[in-house]
Amino acid sequence: MSETSADESSKKKSVMFFKTDLAKIPCFKSSFLNAIGGGASGFIVTLFLTSDPTRSHRYGFTTFILVACGSWIFCRYHYTKQLIDTNKINKAIAERSKKTILQIDNVDVENVAKKS
Repeated sequence: MSETSADESSKKKSVMFFKTDLAKIPCFKSSFLNAIGGGASGFIVTLFLTSDPTRSHRYGFTTFILVACGSWIFCRYHYTKQLIDTNKINKAIAERSKKTILQIDNVDVENVAKKS
């Protein structure tokens, strides 16, 4: 069962745009899906309220652009914040492990000196 899922994921086609895999860009998928939903909602609501297709298209497209930009900025902010926090945690773990190793080395040296 796991072999078939691994084969399917490796065969999955990626969407390329200017030699860049869009699936590997952080926040692209969520921002784009939010924008599609927001644009469609803006179009439908404006169409029901005004019954003017031209105005509805403009509102829908404007809503799409605004939601895409807003969602992208929001997602990238949280993504960058998470990267910074992860780096801080990794540095703290590395420093802590160095201190622990130095403490262990000091204890061993003292024990060896006492034994001889």
